[in-house]
Amino acid sequence: MVAAICLAVWMNLSGHFYRNKIKFLAYLRKRCNVNPARGPFHFRAPFRIFYKAVRGIIPHKTKRGQAALARLRVFDGIPSPYAKRRRVVIPIALPGCDQEPGA
Repeated sequence: MVAAICLAVWMNLSGHFYRNKIKFLAYLRKRCNVNPARGPFHFRAPFRIFYKAVRGIIPHKTKRGQAALARLRVFDGIPSPYAKRRRVVIPIALPGCDQEPGA
């Protein structure tokens, strides 16, 4: 079974904007001294940020974690294979979404 997350663009980061900005700028300062092109790579697209957050939750260095990440698909929009499928909202995840828009 594949888990497809569509419309990752609508994702909100919790917390205050200024604190998130400081954390992201500190994240951008981390780079390789010898050759910055070797990484770490700082992805800015919403679907990449979401994927990296999920990867931090899952034990991705084990076979089970790698298999779970292989079944995860994250998209910024709704691609054509998923456009005509029925979308599912997980109600148990919604009570924690008491965020102010833009906060």
